[in-house]
Amino acid sequence: MLQIVWLKRDIRIHDHVPLAAAIATGLPVLLLYVFEPLMMRAPDYDVRHARFVWQSLQDVQKQLAGHSQILLVKGEVTDVLQSICMQQPVQSLYSHTETGNAISYTRDKAIARWCRERGITWQQWGDRGIVRGLQQRDNWPKQWYTYMHTPQVGINISKLNAASLSALSNTVHAFTDLFPNEAEKHAAMQPGGSSKGWMYLNSFLQDRCINYQKQISKPE
Repeated sequence: MLQIVWLKRDIRIHDHVPLAAAIATGLPVLLLYVFEPLMMRAPDYDVRHARFVWQSLQDVQKQLAGHSQILLVKGEVTDVLQSICMQQPVQSLYSHTETGNAISYTRDKAIARWCRERGITWQQWGDRGIVRGLQQRDNWPKQWYTYMHTPQVGINISKLNAASLSALSNTVHAFTDLFPNEAEKHAAMQPGGSSKGWMYLNSFLQDRCINYQKQISKPE
């Protein structure tokens, strides 16, 4: 039975609870990212978002070091999952809870309904201390501090039982499959990927933070 780890706004390996949970089953695991046309047509989406996501996915692929291959697909998520089910039976879907816009919220409700109708378990975990659907904020600070003090989850990629799945008809092989007239890299944009993120963080902590407090509000 196939276990699917659905990557959304959590394109990383480090401290990834859904990925750790899927690996722990010992069953075949498929890493999936879906470029969703409905989201990509939204007014709050731009090619720079897709570029950052693409670079982040390529960075994770390097970190996987051949242990697995992320399936990159363009399509609506329910259609993509249905295509995967036609190849292999799916037991569980793993992901972080996404806090996005009305489109992603409606999509997630549709995914939950799709999973229930097919007897597929969808396990979700909170990410970054954000709680979706919180009705009141009375205990929010306590919840946030509890989350931030939770030990990080280590990922042993060598134990990943990578699923073997044929490419789907709408598999994305290159950035030009998404934006034919756009380059994969842009010199004026910060590159995506956790490796670059750690590099920028370390450079800030070691050097760029020296005059940060005094210069934070200065346009120059």
